[in-house]
Amino acid sequence: MIYNQDLEYDKINIHKKQEHLNGYTYIPMKYNNEDIIIQTPKLFIPFNISVFNNKRYLDLSFQNIKNDKLIGQLKNNLDLIHKKIIIVLKKYTIRYFIKNNNNNLQMKFKVLNNTTFFDHNKNKIKTIENLTYGAFIIHLQGLWLINNIITYDWIILQGKIDMPLYLSEYAFIDKDNKGKGKGKCIPPPPPPLLNTNPSINKLLKIGLS
Repeated sequence: MIYNQDLEYDKINIHKKQEHLNGYTYIPMKYNNEDIIIQTPKLFIPFNISVFNNKRYLDLSFQNIKNDKLIGQLKNNLDLIHKKIIIVLKKYTIRYFIKNNNNNLQMKFKVLNNTTFFDHNKNKIKTIENLTYGAFIIHLQGLWLINNIITYDWIILQGKIDMPLYLSEYAFIDKDNKGKGKGKCIPPPPPPLLNTNPSINKLLKIGLS
């Protein structure tokens, strides 16, 4: 996995084309002959997961790039991949995958059925919140060549989302100590110890011993 490191141009590998149905051609991509899997820094989530043609997508924003140098490093790595493809596959039209939306850089990723999301406590979550941040493990599966146009196949493998805190149970500390956060009650005093000698017990009861 690529994490907090600068990519090297010569290690970006573009493999031989593979013909598919309906005129589609697939071009595998590797880095140092391994899958291009990248762990991102925290990116902004402007929208919820969208659905188009029965496929799910999630837009991620680089808007915190001024405050987080790791986002800048990620952007440089992605640009280097794009540069390699432009040089090697220059006879095709190549669609850049980072869009500029009102000076805000955004990138669209495919969300698969087996994509998993977690909260900050490593619990699996079924839904994610927009207008928050998350770190992601992304994968460039390869390129698709259709009608001399190359598009990228970026997917999200996992996401760790900064979910807002929710309290699903009653959590108030009440005076009757019945709340979720109730304190410890003072325990009752223990029962008096009884002696087996009847005369001693009689003295204990009247307070003479």
